[in-house]
Amino acid sequence: MRSLIKVKICGLTRTEDVRAVNEARPDYVGFVLAPSPRMLTYMQAVHLCNGLSGDICLVGVFVNDDPERIISLVEDGILDAVQLHGHESKEYIQHLKKYIEIPIIKTMHVKDVKRFRYAKSLKCDYILLDTYDPHIFGGTGKTFNWETIPKKMPLPFFLAGGINTNNLKEAMATGAYCIDISSGLETSGKKDRQKIIDLMDAVREARKC
Repeated sequence: MRSLIKVKICGLTRTEDVRAVNEARPDYVGFVLAPSPRMLTYMQAVHLCNGLSGDICLVGVFVNDDPERIISLVEDGILDAVQLHGHESKEYIQHLKKYIEIPIIKTMHVKDVKRFRYAKSLKCDYILLDTYDPHIFGGTGKTFNWETIPKKMPLPFFLAGGINTNNLKEAMATGAYCIDISSGLETSGKKDRQKIIDLMDAVREARKC
């Protein structure tokens, strides 16, 4: 288990969510700027960002977006990292790298072990491993088989897909750089403050082991 494993809470949509993460202190939060039940407009993201603690890294989540739009939003200065959650190519990432200096996280939807081999060719800063679903790009609330993750990944990786307090220790034992949680911290489709607090308390306790 990595004692200093980080936490990302993704899909914040309300000022209540921002207050909850300011209290709980995860390492990263994600604002979804792509079609999704958790989608924000950029102006909504800016508004929520104004209330976010400055020591929490803000990740903008994009899906097959116009790279020039991403570059423009990064230049506005509110994002600390960019997460590409669609079918963005190696060439797409290389283009972004020419114009932005903040980290790029590229999602791989894990269908089979071939996806892990493909990760070696990507020129991003981090990989995010998420559950494959042919119909949606994320937010499935389902895990994939974590035992298929190679012992030596070519890049530090975020682990997403169906993580909650019940399987937290197993998620932390995968060798992930960061665990990424969204639906596991919700009640009736909205972020639940108590679940966020309980999750972060459990992470801090596990970090002591």
